[in-house]
Amino acid sequence: MLSRWTDREKKLVVALSVVVLCLLAVLLFRGEGWLSAEGPPVKNVEKSQDWLDQNEKMALVPPKRESVQLFVVDVKGAVKKPGIYQFKKATRLYEVIETAGGSTDEADLKKVNLAQEIADGSVLYIPRKGEESQPLVGQADSSDRNGKVAINSASSKELEELPGVGAAKAEAIIQYREKNGPFKRVGDIAKVPGIGEKLLARFKDKITVP
Repeated sequence: MLSRWTDREKKLVVALSVVVLCLLAVLLFRGEGWLSAEGPPVKNVEKSQDWLDQNEKMALVPPKRESVQLFVVDVKGAVKKPGIYQFKKATRLYEVIETAGGSTDEADLKKVNLAQEIADGSVLYIPRKGEESQPLVGQADSSDRNGKVAINSASSKELEELPGVGAAKAEAIIQYREKNGPFKRVGDIAKVPGIGEKLLARFKDKITVP
């Protein structure tokens, strides 16, 4: 049949065949490139999964709770609500007086330095008008404690020095005083869950309150 075609027709058929082959080659080449670009490599998937696993583990780990160093002071004299107060940071005398309900009408504030920074374990006495004695403002003498642990301001590490008190019980003591306020007397520490009278007897002579 091809023998009946003219030379022009034969050349036309050959040219069309070449064009068709070229088109097929282009389509195949593009198809391979598209397939190779489809989806991320397996290694990337594994890395992404590892990243997710690490973040899930981090989310499950509770943040470490740091114990708060408390400043405990004993307020006496011409204030409306004398008593023991605790603060989470160093404070000034005027702030302590405000926390104690403010000064009474009898208070002689000219005899005190309202801007004085108060140290932990201080005994603060706000004098009344006409009193000649100087106000007792200052840090408690460490010799008065005889090396005892001040349970209203002691850190977790200091509480762990007591017989029978580990990290868990020390944390329980700190949580109790933060929730219920400072201990009024030594025996109050027995109210802390996990302490009790029996354990208190082991370190009762080693603790104190301001």
